[in-house]
Amino acid sequence: MLMILLLLLPVFGSTEASPQGPELDLASSLYRQGDLASAQTLWLEALEEPAPAQERSRLCANLGTAAYRDGRTEESVAWFSAALALNPRNPDLLHDLELTRAQAGMPGLDSGSLLDAFGFMLTEWTRAEAGWIGLAGLALLSLCAVLEALRGGRRLAQLLALAILLQPVFLGPLMVRSWNSSGDPYMVIETGGILARAEPRPDSSRQAHLAVGSVYDRMDSWPGWVLLRGAGGERHWVPDDSTFRLTR
Repeated sequence: MLMILLLLLPVFGSTEASPQGPELDLASSLYRQGDLASAQTLWLEALEEPAPAQERSRLCANLGTAAYRDGRTEESVAWFSAALALNPRNPDLLHDLELTRAQAGMPGLDSGSLLDAFGFMLTEWTRAEAGWIGLAGLALLSLCAVLEALRGGRRLAQLLALAILLQPVFLGPLMVRSWNSSGDPYMVIETGGILARAEPRPDSSRQAHLAVGSVYDRMDSWPGWVLLRGAGGERHWVPDDSTFRLTR
């Protein structure tokens, strides 16, 4: 129980100021005029400032649109992925992400399987929302436990058992968010993928081919290189300009 409460503590009470408006208005104006580079510079600068998740998501989406318009389709996929992580139930972001993934030759996010559907259910909540869902589950469990202890009876015992069985459903989104936030995910954005190296130098032996759109956790870096870790613990050195940090 203590571990669950510790997971919930950082979720609530976060207050962040929004980026300054005039700079963003100027960025939008520059974008409409076709000055993509200047608009992107202002949006990137705005991302460096504290801001609510919704605003950061909008900035990432703007950068994704600019990258797509500039012909950097793989980078636009990464930007829309970052935007969707900050605002996971936005249908427009999901549509734009699926569109850019298709344009980049990447597989769709939803294969139609029950496993994919369950995965979407767990990840379609922000960390704050996942925290409230987990808290509601704990409140329900506590209420059922108190009622069963005070009044007893078969029905209340069954209700308590049901509340216990439902805890993974209530806590699942928070656990997934906590697990995902524990790493530093990077996406491969090199067209056609990238050949990973055993060491951070171009003449090092080749290890594996990392597909475009695949995501790995960053472990370390070297000037011009980044060390990625796969799901099985394997380590890959790749040029840093072939990857994109998804946490924004």
